[in-house]
Amino acid sequence: MRARPEDVIVGLEIILKAVGASDAAIGIENNKPEALEALTRAAGRLPNCRVVALPSRYPQGAERSLIKAILGKWVAGGKLPMTVGVVVQNVNTTIGVADAVIRGIPLLDRVVTVSGLAVREPKNLRVPIGTPWADLLRFCGGTTKEFARLVMGGPMMGIAQNGLEIPVIKATSGLLALTRRDIAKPETGPCIRCGSCVEACPMGLAPLDFTIHCRERDWQAAKEARTLECVECGSCEYSCPANRPLVASARVLKVLIAAAEAKAEAVAKAS
Repeated sequence: MRARPEDVIVGLEIILKAVGASDAAIGIENNKPEALEALTRAAGRLPNCRVVALPSRYPQGAERSLIKAILGKWVAGGKLPMTVGVVVQNVNTTIGVADAVIRGIPLLDRVVTVSGLAVREPKNLRVPIGTPWADLLRFCGGTTKEFARLVMGGPMMGIAQNGLEIPVIKATSGLLALTRRDIAKPETGPCIRCGSCVEACPMGLAPLDFTIHCRERDWQAAKEARTLECVECGSCEYSCPANRPLVASARVLKVLIAAAEAKAEAVAKAS
């Protein structure tokens, strides 16, 4: 947003024309003043575009949270933003649209953040898609002796990896090198039904039930509890005083629901 604000606006204009939208809003958290200034200046030539400064709040970037924060509209569970007349695109996609349409350049590279206490020189890198992660870490001075785990993504929603030869793909946003202390797991206690996870959930779910449904393998109850709407942001688990594995339980439940529905569909077709 700071380096290529004009391309963001060009890509936005193309997207507006492609989807037939009349208005646009660019949401930027207020802890990024330079990005806000750059995009506000670039968007000045678009009368139907406004730049909105949003409170710095996790997980503000989730589609439904962003739509609610900017437009006051809520996308119901299982529905797409289009049901409320909205299309959401991220900055990388918008710039990619500009490159493809205006310059005829396909998506060849990606900006990747390499960070974490176990990397010697954290950096933001623009690298070709296909670059092995090991090369990124070497370019950042390598890892410290405390290096214990590599995560693709951020500390809340990232996924642990089992190797360094995995290549950068278009969805690679960041690599997080964690230390042994970072990954130390606190002891899990019993749920005391305090409701902290319910209060923290941006989707309005009751994550305290996830572990119960997971233990009982009750996919039907999990589906009725709207588990599929969980965005796996980790807010519930972070707030849980008992350190219960709420996100992992939600992921297992989603797999159980998908398997049960696939089996039911196969039986229906067979009959």
